[in-house]
Amino acid sequence: MSSNVNAHENGRMEISLREFYEAEVAQKKFWASSREIILAENILAELSKSNSDSDKFLEVGIGDGFLLRQIRQLGLEVIGVDIAVKRCRVARINVPDAQIIVADARFLPFKSETFDIIVCSETLEHVPGYSKAISEARRVLKNFGRYIVTVPFRQKLHQVLCPHCLRSFYVDGHINSFDEKQLVQLFTSLGFEVQKIHGFGSQLFYDKNHFRFMRWIVDRILYKIFNSATYIMCIGIKK
Repeated sequence: MSSNVNAHENGRMEISLREFYEAEVAQKKFWASSREIILAENILAELSKSNSDSDKFLEVGIGDGFLLRQIRQLGLEVIGVDIAVKRCRVARINVPDAQIIVADARFLPFKSETFDIIVCSETLEHVPGYSKAISEARRVLKNFGRYIVTVPFRQKLHQVLCPHCLRSFYVDGHINSFDEKQLVQLFTSLGFEVQKIHGFGSQLFYDKNHFRFMRWIVDRILYKIFNSATYIMCIGIKK
C-alpha cells in the first residue's frame, strides 16, 4: 500500500515539476545571467581541451539554450534536449542552427553508443529518479565517451506554497542535493570511471575577464581548503 502511495506522490510531483518549468519560461529570464556565464566558462574550458570536430555532442537539459549556443560557437555540432516544450521553443529561437528535441533525461530517444560527449548542466537536481538519467546517459555514450555534469553543491532544499493553487513547489524546482562523495559513488556504481571532480563558482571576479586567473585560485581555495563552492563538476568516462 505504501509503495502505491509513494508512486502516486512521485507521479504528482513529476507533473507539478513539468508544469513548473513550463510556467517558469514566461516568468524568468536566465539568458546570459551571471550563473549561466560561470557555468558556461567552466564547461567550455573542459570541452576545448581534447575534442575533435568529428565528436558528437548531446546537451541534456538545455533550458533557454545559452550553453548550447556557446558550444555551437566553438564550431561543434550538438543536439539539445529538454523536458519542457516551451523551453525548447525559446531555445530554437536563441539557437536556430541547432537540433533541439523535447525529451526526458531518463528516456533519451537515441540509439545506444551514439555520442562522444554528453553535457548535463544544472539538470540532475531537478530529476526524480536521477540514477535513471545517469544510466541513460551511459547507454547513449560511446565507449570511453565523456559525461560532464554540473550541479549545485550541497544545496539546502526548500519548498514554498503557491497562494493561488495551494500546491507546494521546491524553490527553483530543485528536488535533489549533491556533494562530491555522492556523485563519485553514483558515477562509479553506474559504470563510469570518475576522471575529475571539483568545485567552482565563486561570484567574486566573474564580471572582469582579466581576473580569470584570480577566479581559478579563489575557486580552488574555497573548495579544497574550506570545502565550499557554488557548483560542483564531475566528469565520468564510460567504462
